Amino acid sequence: FTGGAYQIDREGPTAALAAPTPATRNTPVSSIAVTFGEPVTGLAASAFTLTRDGTPLDLSAATVGGSGTAFSLDGLTGLTAADGVYVLTLDASSAAVFDDAGNPLAGDATATFTVDATRPTVSFAAVPTAPTNAAEVVFTVTFSEPVTGFALGLPALTVTGGAPGAAITAV
Repeated sequence: FTGGAYQIDREGPTAALAAPTPATRNTPVSSIAVTFGEPVTGLAASAFTLTRDGTPLDLSAATVGGSGTAFSLDGLTGLTAADGVYVLTLDASSAAVFDDAGNPLAGDATATFTVDATRPTVSFAAVPTAPTNAAEVVFTVTFSEPVTGFALGLPALTVTGGAPGAAITAV
């Protein structure tokens, strides 16, 4: 060879899926961004798999938008509305994704998120027979799942009745 400089590209493009934020959410995910390390062509929805709690979901109605290095997998709202742990994978072995030199996708890319749209329920253990003159009344509050933000002084926690100085003192 004489003349100009030549660049040999034998490296396949890399991909990253942007995991939805927050990773645990109470709403469905409508789309997920896909970013490649260099411009690519050939990305199609058929290159992706989506599972909920390990069960494959049908992505036939999903679409891919974008070009170059920035794409998105769209149309996921109906598929991600149910509670569960979702795993989206861009499968390099089934993708027809290539860079400008014709190199195939270098490896898989994965994003994981959880949808928990079911509100927790709460139950109270039996309270002593009312009225009582006990100095302390203890009862147990049980939630159907772990919760955050439950603390003393919340407006939803109130003491009613005629006991002067009655208060919630422990959570």
